[in-house]
Amino acid sequence: NLTFATKFDDSNINGKAGLTKFAPPFYTFDINVDQLDADRYLPRTDPKQKQPEQPFDLSALKGLNASGSLKIGTLTMANVKATNVRVDVRAANDRVEVSPISANLYQGSLSGTLSLQAAVPAVIALRQNLSGVNIGPLLKDAADFDTLEGTGNVSLDVRGQGNTMTALKKALNGNAAIKLTDGAIRGI
Repeated sequence: NLTFATKFDDSNINGKAGLTKFAPPFYTFDINVDQLDADRYLPRTDPKQKQPEQPFDLSALKGLNASGSLKIGTLTMANVKATNVRVDVRAANDRVEVSPISANLYQGSLSGTLSLQAAVPAVIALRQNLSGVNIGPLLKDAADFDTLEGTGNVSLDVRGQGNTMTALKKALNGNAAIKLTDGAIRGI
Protein backbone atom coordinates (compact mmCIF):
# COMPACT_ATOMS: atom_id res chain seq x y z
CA ASN A 1 0.00 0.00 0.00
CA LEU A 2 1.12 3.50 -0.82
CA THR A 3 0.12 6.36 1.49
CA PHE A 4 0.41 9.82 -0.03
CA ALA A 5 -0.28 13.52 0.57
CA THR A 6 0.13 16.18 -2.09
CA LYS A 7 -1.12 19.55 -3.29
CA PHE A 8 -2.39 20.06 -6.84
CA ASP A 9 -3.35 23.62 -7.79
CA ASP A 10 -5.73 24.64 -4.95
CA SER A 11 -6.51 21.07 -3.88
CA ASN A 12 -4.95 19.21 -0.97
CA ILE A 13 -5.07 15.48 -1.69
CA ASN A 14 -4.23 12.56 0.56
CA GLY A 15 -5.04 8.92 0.69
CA LYS A 16 -3.97 5.34 0.12
CA ALA A 17 -3.61 3.27 -3.01
CA GLY A 18 -2.60 -0.32 -3.40
CA LEU A 19 -2.46 -3.47 -5.46
CA THR A 20 -3.95 -6.50 -3.73
CA LYS A 21 -3.62 -9.03 -6.58
CA PHE A 22 -1.18 -9.16 -9.46
CA ALA A 23 -2.84 -11.53 -11.94
CA PRO A 24 -5.16 -9.99 -12.89
CA PRO A 25 -4.23 -6.77 -11.10
CA PHE A 26 -6.75 -5.54 -8.53
CA TYR A 27 -6.34 -1.93 -7.41
CA THR A 28 -7.62 -0.37 -4.20
CA PHE A 29 -7.81 3.31 -3.30
CA ASP A 30 -9.12 5.71 -0.67
CA ILE A 31 -8.64 9.33 -1.72
CA ASN A 32 -9.57 12.54 0.13
CA VAL A 33 -9.61 15.96 -1.56
CA ASP A 34 -10.40 19.10 0.42
CA GLN A 35 -11.65 21.15 -2.55
CA LEU A 36 -11.83 20.64 -6.29
CA ASP A 37 -13.01 22.91 -9.11
CA ALA A 38 -13.39 20.30 -11.87
CA ASP A 39 -14.49 22.99 -14.34
CA ARG A 40 -10.86 24.15 -14.47
CA TYR A 41 -9.89 20.85 -16.10
CA LEU A 42 -12.87 20.15 -18.36
CA PRO A 43 -12.54 21.22 -22.02
CA ARG A 44 -14.30 24.45 -22.82
CA THR A 45 -16.54 24.45 -25.87
CA ASP A 46 -18.27 27.31 -27.61
CA PRO A 47 -21.96 26.39 -27.92
CA LYS A 48 -22.15 28.40 -31.14
CA GLN A 49 -19.53 26.20 -32.80
CA LYS A 50 -20.96 22.77 -33.53
CA GLN A 51 -18.31 20.12 -32.90
CA PRO A 52 -18.61 16.69 -34.49
CA GLU A 53 -19.92 14.24 -31.90
CA GLN A 54 -17.30 11.80 -30.66
CA PRO A 55 -18.18 8.22 -29.68
CA PHE A 56 -17.66 7.21 -26.06
CA ASP A 57 -14.23 5.67 -25.46
CA LEU A 58 -14.62 3.20 -22.62
CA SER A 59 -11.55 1.13 -23.51
CA ALA A 60 -9.95 2.04 -20.16
CA LEU A 61 -12.65 -0.02 -18.41
CA LYS A 62 -11.75 -3.22 -20.26
CA GLY A 63 -10.03 -5.53 -17.80
CA LEU A 64 -10.07 -2.96 -14.99
CA ASN A 65 -10.43 -4.45 -11.49
CA ALA A 66 -10.60 -1.87 -8.71
CA SER A 67 -12.40 -0.88 -5.55
CA GLY A 68 -12.23 2.28 -3.51
CA SER A 69 -13.70 5.57 -2.44
CA LEU A 70 -13.24 9.23 -3.25
CA LYS A 71 -14.25 11.97 -0.81
CA ILE A 72 -14.27 15.66 -1.74
CA GLY A 73 -14.98 18.39 0.81
CA THR A 74 -16.10 21.02 -1.74
CA LEU A 75 -16.68 20.25 -5.42
CA THR A 76 -17.63 22.47 -8.36
CA MET A 77 -18.54 20.63 -11.56
CA ALA A 78 -20.54 21.97 -14.52
CA ASN A 79 -20.94 25.09 -12.34
CA VAL A 80 -22.89 23.05 -9.72
CA LYS A 81 -21.51 23.35 -6.19
CA ALA A 82 -21.58 20.45 -3.71
CA THR A 83 -20.04 19.61 -0.35
CA ASN A 84 -19.30 16.37 1.52
CA VAL A 85 -19.12 14.44 -1.74
CA ARG A 86 -18.55 10.69 -1.46
CA VAL A 87 -18.22 8.26 -4.33
CA ASP A 88 -17.56 4.52 -3.88
CA VAL A 89 -16.35 2.70 -6.99
CA ARG A 90 -16.14 -0.97 -7.91
CA ALA A 91 -14.87 -2.10 -11.32
CA ALA A 92 -14.79 -5.64 -12.70
CA ASN A 93 -15.84 -7.56 -15.80
CA ASP A 94 -15.81 -4.44 -18.02
CA ARG A 95 -18.36 -2.82 -15.70
CA VAL A 96 -18.12 0.06 -13.22
CA GLU A 97 -20.55 0.46 -10.33
CA VAL A 98 -20.51 3.78 -8.50
CA SER A 99 -22.53 3.29 -5.33
CA PRO A 100 -23.19 5.22 -3.28
CA ILE A 101 -22.87 8.68 -4.72
CA SER A 102 -23.72 11.17 -2.01
CA ALA A 103 -23.35 14.91 -1.46
CA ASN A 104 -24.91 17.99 0.10
CA LEU A 105 -25.99 20.67 -2.34
CA TYR A 106 -28.25 23.72 -2.42
CA GLN A 107 -29.50 23.22 1.16
CA GLY A 108 -30.40 19.59 0.39
CA SER A 109 -28.79 16.25 -0.30
CA LEU A 110 -28.10 13.89 -3.17
CA SER A 111 -27.86 10.12 -3.04
CA GLY A 112 -27.74 7.58 -5.80
CA THR A 113 -25.90 5.14 -8.00
CA LEU A 114 -24.36 4.95 -11.46
CA SER A 115 -23.57 1.86 -13.49
CA LEU A 116 -21.53 1.84 -16.68
CA GLN A 117 -20.85 -1.18 -18.88
CA ALA A 118 -18.13 -1.05 -21.54
CA ALA A 119 -20.12 -2.89 -24.19
CA VAL A 120 -20.94 -2.01 -27.78
CA PRO A 121 -23.10 -0.03 -27.44
CA ALA A 122 -22.24 1.26 -23.96
CA VAL A 123 -24.92 0.71 -21.30
CA ILE A 124 -25.51 3.33 -18.61
CA ALA A 125 -27.93 3.23 -15.67
CA LEU A 126 -28.40 6.20 -13.34
CA ARG A 127 -30.48 6.42 -10.18
CA GLN A 128 -30.39 9.69 -8.24
CA ASN A 129 -32.51 11.28 -5.52
CA LEU A 130 -32.22 14.91 -4.51
CA SER A 131 -33.99 15.74 -1.25
CA GLY A 132 -34.80 19.17 0.18
CA VAL A 133 -32.95 20.96 -2.61
CA ASN A 134 -33.46 24.67 -3.32
CA ILE A 135 -34.25 24.17 -7.01
CA GLY A 136 -33.93 27.82 -8.17
CA PRO A 137 -30.21 28.30 -7.48
CA LEU A 138 -29.46 24.74 -8.68
CA LEU A 139 -31.13 25.30 -12.06
CA LYS A 140 -29.51 28.73 -12.37
CA ASP A 141 -26.02 27.30 -11.84
CA ALA A 142 -26.55 24.09 -13.84
CA ALA A 143 -28.51 25.39 -16.84
CA ASP A 144 -28.70 29.20 -16.49
CA PHE A 145 -32.46 28.70 -16.06
CA ASP A 146 -33.99 30.99 -13.44
CA THR A 147 -37.74 30.65 -14.02
CA LEU A 148 -38.56 27.91 -11.49
CA GLU A 149 -38.20 28.19 -7.72
CA GLY A 150 -39.07 26.21 -4.64
CA THR A 151 -37.68 23.53 -2.34
CA GLY A 152 -38.23 19.94 -3.14
CA ASN A 153 -37.26 16.48 -4.22
CA VAL A 154 -36.11 15.21 -7.58
CA SER A 155 -35.87 11.52 -8.44
CA LEU A 156 -34.31 10.01 -11.52
CA ASP A 157 -34.13 6.34 -12.48
CA VAL A 158 -33.03 5.94 -16.11
CA ARG A 159 -31.17 3.48 -18.29
CA GLY A 160 -29.87 3.80 -21.81
CA GLN A 161 -27.40 2.52 -24.32
CA GLY A 162 -25.50 4.10 -27.15
CA ASN A 163 -22.04 4.94 -28.41
CA THR A 164 -22.65 8.70 -28.51
CA MET A 165 -24.52 11.14 -26.30
CA THR A 166 -27.19 11.60 -28.98
CA ALA A 167 -27.74 7.84 -29.31
CA LEU A 168 -27.82 7.47 -25.53
CA LYS A 169 -30.46 10.21 -25.18
CA LYS A 170 -32.63 8.60 -27.87
CA ALA A 171 -32.48 5.21 -26.14
CA LEU A 172 -33.04 6.58 -22.62
CA ASN A 173 -35.82 4.88 -20.72
CA GLY A 174 -37.04 5.17 -17.14
CA ASN A 175 -38.70 7.57 -14.75
CA ALA A 176 -38.08 11.08 -13.51
CA ALA A 177 -40.14 13.09 -11.03
CA ILE A 178 -39.99 16.44 -9.31
CA LYS A 179 -42.04 17.55 -6.30
CA LEU A 180 -41.72 21.11 -5.05
CA THR A 181 -42.95 22.76 -1.87
CA ASP A 182 -43.75 26.44 -2.31
CA GLY A 183 -42.96 26.02 -5.97
CA ALA A 184 -43.46 28.94 -8.31
CA ILE A 185 -42.81 29.97 -11.90
CA ARG A 186 -41.33 33.45 -11.94
CA GLY A 187 -43.45 36.03 -13.70
CA ILE A 188 -46.73 34.20 -13.13
